[in-house]
Amino acid sequence: MNRKKVKIIILCVIIISLIVFLFVTNIPNYKTIVLDKEPDYIGSNDYSNELAVVTDGELVLYDEQGVAHAIDTDIRIAKAFPLEHIIWVIDVENNLYQITYGENKEIEISDVILTDVETVECDNYQTVAITTKGDLYVWGENISYSLGFPGQEHIDEPTKVDNLSNVKQCVLHNGSTVVLTNEGNVYVAGSNIKNTSFLNQYTKLNQLEDIENLYGNGDFIYTQKTDGSILMWRSIDFETDEVVLIGQIMEERTASINSKHIKRISTGIYYAIGVNDEGEVYYWGLDVFTRPTDKGGHKNIRTIKELPGLESVDDVYGGCYIAYVKKGLTIYIISEN
Repeated sequence: MNRKKVKIIILCVIIISLIVFLFVTNIPNYKTIVLDKEPDYIGSNDYSNELAVVTDGELVLYDEQGVAHAIDTDIRIAKAFPLEHIIWVIDVENNLYQITYGENKEIEISDVILTDVETVECDNYQTVAITTKGDLYVWGENISYSLGFPGQEHIDEPTKVDNLSNVKQCVLHNGSTVVLTNEGNVYVAGSNIKNTSFLNQYTKLNQLEDIENLYGNGDFIYTQKTDGSILMWRSIDFETDEVVLIGQIMEERTASINSKHIKRISTGIYYAIGVNDEGEVYYWGLDVFTRPTDKGGHKNIRTIKELPGLESVDDVYGGCYIAYVKKGLTIYIISEN
């Protein structure tokens, strides 16, 4: 073999090695949680960085470092919804409790707060419960009629919303409450994003039909139709004859989300993360997973961005400034890197 060929081979080896190195180093070294068995339920919340994992009636909270904190109770837990130092839990008989805990996870458990509960939506100020029969109960701060009750600034205990039935999902959204029924209709109560007009009872959004899933946080709402397509929107107008979507229906992001065939979305406080049928993970909004530059804070992702180094993912769970990605019995912790 002549020297020229040797030099070419060496150069090719160097180039390939460099490509491999750049590819490998571009994959973040995610912290992980490894589960012993498939859990019965996993839950997260926009207002907490902790992940709730329920297995065989027992609840474990994982923090952003992947450290496990067992919540020991006499309750056989089915679902859990974590906040800061508060966890709403539903037992296997659909009873709702509130667990409070301190820095060392010393816990106090309330009496049964509500029965026949299917799921809970909550933030630091309000709580909404959907029963197994599809009834909606609300309590907490009701400023600007955000929970749909006129004349009350605070609702002290779970109170049924009489003009709604067959409720499927609910989102607390920036001074308003958005509700999806099993018929595919969307209702809203509270204030618009400019806080200039108010709805004191739940009113149907006639623009939206055949909605199968509802996601969202304080910034944006995502309504997913039965055909799988998603609409991302931010505000509503109460000053016309009908309640309509206005302003920034985020057309660019909506198109980007649908181009990747996102099947499920979970939200943090300022971002959203989604997974498609191929198990690819994408995120958008405030880029809380990348360290901010010296020139300013976190960048805002206008379209959507693929999360590197993960494929064939099962599901995603958004926290306040963190996300959890499940693949088999491994949960990857996605945080600022």
